[in-house]
Amino acid sequence: MLKIYFSSILLGLIFFLSTSFSHLHKNDGLQKWLGHHYNELETSVQNMLLSVENHVSDDEIRQDYRKVQTNFRKIQFLLEYISEESVKRYLNGPPLPFVEPNIPAVNVMEPRGLQVIDEYLYSDTLDMDALKTKVNELSSALYKLRPVFTSAQLYEADIKRAIYKDIVRIYTLQLTGFDTPGSLQGIDNAIHNLTGMEEVLFMYADASHPMYPVIKLFTNASNYLIAHPEFEKLDRVHFYKNYISPILKKLSQWKTNDLPIWSRNPSEKWGINYSSEHIFSTSLFNLDYYAQLPKEGVTHPDIIKLGEKLFYDPVLSGDGIMSCATCHQAEKAFTDGLKTSVTNKEGIYGARNTPTLINALFTKGYFYDLREEDPGRQIVHVVKDENEFNSDFIDIMDRLESVPEYKTLFYEIFPDTKISKYSITSAITAYVASLSSFDSPFDKYMRDEISEIDPKVIRGFNIFAGKAACATCHFIPTFSGLVPASFKESESEVLGVPQIWKNGEFMSLDPDLGRIASGKPHDEAPHLAHSFKTTTVRNIALTAPYMHNGAFEHLEEVMDFYNKGGGAGIGINLEYQTLSPDPLDLTEEEISDVISFMEALTSPVASPDKTYHQTNQKY
Repeated sequence: MLKIYFSSILLGLIFFLSTSFSHLHKNDGLQKWLGHHYNELETSVQNMLLSVENHVSDDEIRQDYRKVQTNFRKIQFLLEYISEESVKRYLNGPPLPFVEPNIPAVNVMEPRGLQVIDEYLYSDTLDMDALKTKVNELSSALYKLRPVFTSAQLYEADIKRAIYKDIVRIYTLQLTGFDTPGSLQGIDNAIHNLTGMEEVLFMYADASHPMYPVIKLFTNASNYLIAHPEFEKLDRVHFYKNYISPILKKLSQWKTNDLPIWSRNPSEKWGINYSSEHIFSTSLFNLDYYAQLPKEGVTHPDIIKLGEKLFYDPVLSGDGIMSCATCHQAEKAFTDGLKTSVTNKEGIYGARNTPTLINALFTKGYFYDLREEDPGRQIVHVVKDENEFNSDFIDIMDRLESVPEYKTLFYEIFPDTKISKYSITSAITAYVASLSSFDSPFDKYMRDEISEIDPKVIRGFNIFAGKAACATCHFIPTFSGLVPASFKESESEVLGVPQIWKNGEFMSLDPDLGRIASGKPHDEAPHLAHSFKTTTVRNIALTAPYMHNGAFEHLEEVMDFYNKGGGAGIGINLEYQTLSPDPLDLTEEEISDVISFMEALTSPVASPDKTYHQTNQKY
């Protein structure tokens, strides 16, 4: 018996060591592969710098730049996974100023990296001095970051997540032209991304590995893009359904035993769910990450039901008249149909339009000026605002304690905190989280749950994500400013929105200063003046009027504004307009198709329990 026992231990030890040595061998091979291609990236950047310094022709410099992009894209999935912040800040960040994080002062940083170089290289006039500076910055950054990237210990779980996230990135950013703003070479870049991931998969997946078939799927996806290289003609619907979706389904099933980088820090949470089979599904997101609550606290039906009851009850307001539903009405996709929201003062309206609450949890910044990041604290703003609930939680808790039904519910559901600011805001947050829905006709078609959809919708999506460049700000799949592929940052834009839309007439800029007046010290930067949160276009058919001030009554007016080049196109010139000032040159038919697509993003949301409709009733 003892002999069998020790034999079992020995066999287990041999298996453990063989598995460990196998991982070490694969990791060693991966580090060599990454180090080799990192060298090639550095060399190609240095060669491009020499070309710029020697003033060779623009075409030759662009050829050198294409080699840089080829080398970067091949290893991008690993670089982004190892240190996403380093890539964004130094190698491939948006070509916009940004505020230095984590310091007391407002220190505005100039953008750097490949996206900036892309804009310089493909502008009407090439500024060689500026280009030289940016290429030199890139070369220096690569040298300094080498130890960060080439010494990282990566295991199978890391590889799975790095590949999964890059597939999402390819579809949501590269094929929309987001990170090639000048050249629009996202299709070519995606081919190199796929090639790099395919090579690494060969290291981890032999013929017996369950992920071995994925390698062929990568080859098929690359071949399709090679055969369809024109940015404006790419059928992104076909590509998703036939190439991206099959890859994600296989990757979602990849079971790994190693702790990935982000799991080695158990306190860190992530927005993306690597087990989701689809991009066009709320399952892509981890609700607890956005709710900033334990998962059970977001999904428990009793908590959601309590939150719904509070949502429709004016007990939260100081005057006992307003409730959350006063401005967020279910039949209007939880908006109110007004230009700007009502206040608790009769005949007086607020400064901004009421946003939808459907999918509202999928953000990293609430309000149009992004001044609050925590959904619970967002509710606190509403409670304390003198124009809204004009109340405080001490009074609210007293009122709830005096209602036997509420007292029973809170004490049963929240036995530790009972009736408190935490339990009140948590319950309402859970209810808002329950309004998450990617069940529009377009979503169902992309998930193959329905077999047919109006061809106008398909054409409209391809224009939205292609020629019209809408998806470079309204990111897939939330179609808001929540930035893929980590989905942990929400963007705002300077559009030059007028006070009111009067086509063909003089229009003045809306005076609302947006983020620069948010009250957050880091927002006090010139480029954030008149900058507003990019809200979702999901359910847009139900949420008129549009923009932060409700300036547009119809979608046709919104499209006309964008088609003209935003504020710059109607005579409102802002130094830091983030929307391209160039006209989109969309035809009437193309505009109609885009609107058809956006209308196909309408999701059914369950009607609330009528017993909770206590809006405008004194408690």
